[in-house]
Amino acid sequence: MFAARRVVSMNHNDDQSDQMKRRTKRGPLRWEQSYRLLDLVQRNPQISAEELQIEGASIGIEISVRTAFRFLQRYRVTNGDIFKYARTHLQIVTELLQETSPGQPLSPLDIKQLALERGASLHLSTVYRILHKLVATGTVVQYDDGNRIHYEWKREHLPHGRITCVNCGQTIEFEKAYLNNLAESICSTFDYQHDRLEFTLHAHCRRCRPQ
Repeated sequence: MFAARRVVSMNHNDDQSDQMKRRTKRGPLRWEQSYRLLDLVQRNPQISAEELQIEGASIGIEISVRTAFRFLQRYRVTNGDIFKYARTHLQIVTELLQETSPGQPLSPLDIKQLALERGASLHLSTVYRILHKLVATGTVVQYDDGNRIHYEWKREHLPHGRITCVNCGQTIEFEKAYLNNLAESICSTFDYQHDRLEFTLHAHCRRCRPQ
């Protein structure tokens, strides 16, 4: 009798262990899982995250409430076309920077907002991480106007600089061919190899300068 109870108890513990493994074994959604969840949402567009979690479990898809919420958010932002913007985050950030006019750098928050307008939800930390990688590879230039950091796609054109008002932040871009020669000369003086030029003047604009 005692042995039988012990076996039952051990089996019960094994069942609990299996359930815990199934609950914690939740990774990113696979394509086929996304399609099946999409079918559930299309049948009931007003479904909540908690209901989607339960419905998903009924067809063998174990997801957290947080994952269900993000899926529904993506569904509503893209008007149901969740695979339209199935591109990597790197591609999205790169395209946004390349499409911006020269002399109009973007802040990480600008990029996040522009991506959202296209139906792609990016975390700000993800945007920063991608920008740091692009700067390290030399494809993106980073500017600091004293208030915010901006980023611009590196293009082949005359060396250019900028004048930024320390009071209101107004910035004017300008191109001067001699800036590159100046940078080469300074690097040569200190035995450095010139890589790129970021020239920014901090001043007071006409409206903000002391009278």
